[in-house]
Amino acid sequence: MSIVTIYLMQLEHIKSEEITVVDGDTLRINKERIRLWGIDAPELHQMCLQLDRDWPCGKEAREALVKIIRDNQVQCTTLHKDRYGRTVARCETATLDLGSEMVRHGWALDYDRYSHGKYASEQSEAKRKKRGIWSSQFEYPWEWRRKKHH
Repeated sequence: MSIVTIYLMQLEHIKSEEITVVDGDTLRINKERIRLWGIDAPELHQMCLQLDRDWPCGKEAREALVKIIRDNQVQCTTLHKDRYGRTVARCETATLDLGSEMVRHGWALDYDRYSHGKYASEQSEAKRKKRGIWSSQFEYPWEWRRKKHH
């Protein structure tokens, strides 16, 4: 396993453009795409339905991840490459697992197919408390992607 450390604080030797939050479950560090392990967030252009109106839940998920990592040092541990060549990693701050936080706040789902239920309790809590996308009607991101690609 390799370790990638990201510094999000304003340090002279690290340029802010070295990290980009692509969407609710993907970061770009330098030119490397890092997919957060064990979660699946709404796609960037995915819409959810709340009070009979569409709202950009995919963009909201990305903003939630930005807020979680803002001003924190993040460390990612690479687990493997996915079938698209992206690095799959567990990323955390000194006190938070990014995947756990995204699921706990309702902005991502426990991707049981890969996580084997690692974030199931966080998802149950988010669903029960109607946090994030659980306050709306939504398609599971994997179903939304499948429909968009066919």
